[in-house]
Amino acid sequence: MAPTNIDAEERDREIDNAGQLKILSVIITSILGEKNASDIDALLAQVNSRLDENKIHLKIDAGVETLQELILSQAADSRQDFSAKLDDWVKSYNQLEAETTTGLAQKDGRHGPNIARSLMSASGDPATVWGDDVDMQLVLKDVIANTADKEFVFASNQTYILKPTPIAAAEVEKEFTNPVANLKNQIQPVVDKCRNETKVRLLIPVSSDQIHWHLFVIGISYGRITGAALLDSAKSKVLQKQPAYHNAQVVVSELNHDGKIKVKPVSTGRHEVDYTSMDYVVQTALNGLNMEARKNEENNEIRWAGNSHDLRAAIIGKIAQATPAIQEMIKKFGLFAKREKEVDVARIGALLARNPGTNK
Repeated sequence: MAPTNIDAEERDREIDNAGQLKILSVIITSILGEKNASDIDALLAQVNSRLDENKIHLKIDAGVETLQELILSQAADSRQDFSAKLDDWVKSYNQLEAETTTGLAQKDGRHGPNIARSLMSASGDPATVWGDDVDMQLVLKDVIANTADKEFVFASNQTYILKPTPIAAAEVEKEFTNPVANLKNQIQPVVDKCRNETKVRLLIPVSSDQIHWHLFVIGISYGRITGAALLDSAKSKVLQKQPAYHNAQVVVSELNHDGKIKVKPVSTGRHEVDYTSMDYVVQTALNGLNMEARKNEENNEIRWAGNSHDLRAAIIGKIAQATPAIQEMIKKFGLFAKREKEVDVARIGALLARNPGTNK
């Protein structure tokens, strides 16, 4: 059974391996559900053994992120060679440690804890940390299409959100991450299922090294991609020169077996603060769903947020709703009692207090 609480002393000290794995267990179980708790615990036991064997202390946030991505991937597809993937992860983590020692790692200021982890520990400010794919899955888990389910049906004239995935990898991850192949593997089954459907639209949150997020939009009719766009909420004049755009174009061309469909670059300029790119991708994806799907009023706080402050508060509220352990942390200790910067705690408390369908 996954743990449901973390005490104040554990939250406020430098977290050891056991504490890091406990947080990962809580978050991953929140995404995948209690029915997978025993499988998740078994994977984490393997991770713990490998950490001990290699004398690794989990303290580099970028390494913890890639580890949680690995566990999520393995939990979704147990056919993968988890031991081999752990070996690759150990190599990448050791490289991160070497870079940290020489002052090269985390030079962009980005790689801190994600929103969920910062809510469960004293490291990072949930109001200003970068959101990652785990945060996004916690926020969107009720609306992400389950493409792994062979019985899942895609219908004409409908829009679907797929799970977030990398579109460009950091140099340290390239040994065991292939964003183009992963994206193709995610999209190809949908294309195959849509051979008799028309005007199916996919919204895929994609990230470049978990630092910057885009929304990859794909239109499908009768088993072919008929249009595609890469949306960037920043004011980018060089989107077409970014690896994310290049890889998006490669994915579309290879899936269609030609280069006729060109990915349209779209920069909306909606976000001005770097760490909010995930927030605006979440908001854009939710607002892009069909009207029937948008009747789920639990997401209205995110859809209607008019500025980055209110949007981040709504996203924190949704993550807390999805994660009982975080709700307990908020109730026991207050949200940001020891932080200089604060999100509107009362607003988040109100979000948590509401019943589904009453957000107005």
